[in-house]
Amino acid sequence: MRKKVGDKIIIGVKQEDLEESIAGLSQLLPVLLRNIAIGNKGNIRQTMIDQAELSKHFNTAIDTMTMLYAAHVEDGPVKEEILNIISEVERYRKIGSIEEFEQLKKKNTPTKVEPRGEMWVKCQCGAIIRPNKYCPYCGQRLEVVFCTKQY
Repeated sequence: MRKKVGDKIIIGVKQEDLEESIAGLSQLLPVLLRNIAIGNKGNIRQTMIDQAELSKHFNTAIDTMTMLYAAHVEDGPVKEEILNIISEVERYRKIGSIEEFEQLKKKNTPTKVEPRGEMWVKCQCGAIIRPNKYCPYCGQRLEVVFCTKQY
């Protein structure tokens, strides 16, 4: 329902529609995040950018619908509980998603790389770089393994 009253527009939404939409968007987001990772074909930087952007918009929509849903609830304690849940979810979102954490954890796990020539190593992303603790291109933590041949 949409109704104009003076210079304001009043929008009405059924409680059941909000419940279904919140649940549907909450289930759809992880699927779309996985598809972004697949579509970006290993480009972790672009995947993280795209996933953050999509998550931001989805979370805004879900939060807005949740607040509208809370307005439908007349019981004070239930309404308060819903608003507390929203606040807690916002705190977790500031930390990042589970997928982002998994990617960061994987990047921080040292990957063994062997020197190419005297002063260069090849990272798993394909970059040829000077030995360092982290790859400056993809952020992967590196463990440089120098060959110790005994003659």
